[in-house]
Amino acid sequence: MNERHIRHIRNQFILISTLSFFGVMLLMGGMIYGFSEYALRNEVREITAYLSDHEVEISELLSSLQEEGGTDSSPSALSGSGAGSAGIGSEVGSAGQGTGEDGSSSGLLSESERTRIMLSLPRLFGRDWLYSSTLEHIRGTSFFTVLFDEENHPLRVNRNLIFGLDDGQAVEYALQAKEHPHSIGHIGRFYYSVFTPEEGQTLVIFVDRTAQLTNNYRILFASMSLLAVGTLLAFFIMRILSQRVVQSEMENADRQKRFITNASHELKTPLAVIRANTEMQEMMEGESEWTASNLRQVERMSGLVENLIKIARAEERDSLEMALVNVAQVTEETASSFRAVASSEEKTLETEIPAPFSAFTDESILRQLLTLLLDNAVKYCDGHGKILCGARKNGRIIDLWVSNDYAKGEKVDTRQFFDRFYREDASHNEKGGYGIGLSIAESLVGSLHGKLDVSWKDGRITFRAQLPEGKAPAVRKDGS
Repeated sequence: MNERHIRHIRNQFILISTLSFFGVMLLMGGMIYGFSEYALRNEVREITAYLSDHEVEISELLSSLQEEGGTDSSPSALSGSGAGSAGIGSEVGSAGQGTGEDGSSSGLLSESERTRIMLSLPRLFGRDWLYSSTLEHIRGTSFFTVLFDEENHPLRVNRNLIFGLDDGQAVEYALQAKEHPHSIGHIGRFYYSVFTPEEGQTLVIFVDRTAQLTNNYRILFASMSLLAVGTLLAFFIMRILSQRVVQSEMENADRQKRFITNASHELKTPLAVIRANTEMQEMMEGESEWTASNLRQVERMSGLVENLIKIARAEERDSLEMALVNVAQVTEETASSFRAVASSEEKTLETEIPAPFSAFTDESILRQLLTLLLDNAVKYCDGHGKILCGARKNGRIIDLWVSNDYAKGEKVDTRQFFDRFYREDASHNEKGGYGIGLSIAESLVGSLHGKLDVSWKDGRITFRAQLPEGKAPAVRKDGS
């Protein structure tokens, strides 16, 4: 594993970890907000259900208490007057409420009236209701109710601590709620429930949940803020920690690369000496079975050393020589150089280039890649088989492929072909290969930020390289 692969794995780890953290935080924030919304709706459902069950009693109690107090804000039968009324409540400011300075009613119950109402409720509904959780919610709740007949005419409107809302607006809200397909929902800051207390009548109860909605929005805003900040922090923390984790692996990869390069160069000298001595012995004593064997092994070792050097160079490429390359022409020229070799082994080599095209890429890498793929195809193509080399351009992707007949590829794990020194079986030693050509090809494709795949179908194996087109070299202002 080289440094490029290690960096790629590190970046994938950071991306996956960050997305996982983001997903978990988003799920938790959504669950918290969803639970708050669910609790709010349940609370509204309980309050409105209780108010629906006792709406008549509460209205009669309000009327009797208001008449005793001398106010004129009793629940109105909206046959034409449209006068408003007030209901029960627990908290209200002192300014502008109860009876005005001129003795007229302000349309809201005074503190003493609300106290009398709350003390009268146990007599109506039983003493246990005073201590129920629903009562605790209702005592601090602003609400209004609208009762309709079967022809959608408002019969009664009760309002409790609802500021800035007259009876006409209350009826308008109630009509909107009636038209809604769901019996519970919210319009603005008001949550509503729709009931049918008697046949032909519809009761719409609205509850003001401004404070609870504000809390929910605060929870949502806080969750989103924590999500954004937490994701950024997690990204930078994982970036720093992952760098420390992979640092030792990158150092090992660097040491391995230097070892391969140094060892390859050091092996060249003794191999050259052995070749020279063997050739000198042949000149003095004539060629023999032993000298011929020595030269074959020297040739093989020299080829292996050259390939190891190619691997090291492919992995340490930091800059690319991008230029406008006639890819179709390069493909045709490289394939032509292998036609004689293929023909000598009674194999056919053809090219498939739909149309000539050029692209910005590194020509030396392109030629070396095609050479490796064609060399592999010629070596391992079935006898009297066909080799096909093709190239085309899809948008900004250079698509190259080399395929050949390979009958026994159905039972072969093609993913292992890119492993260094991989051998499917010992018979491949007779082909003269070293098991690292495809590994070099994969490194070359990686240096161009491309992808190299292998597939087998209908007795043919195909190696396909997809290379993104590079950017044109920058031209300086002086034209150079």
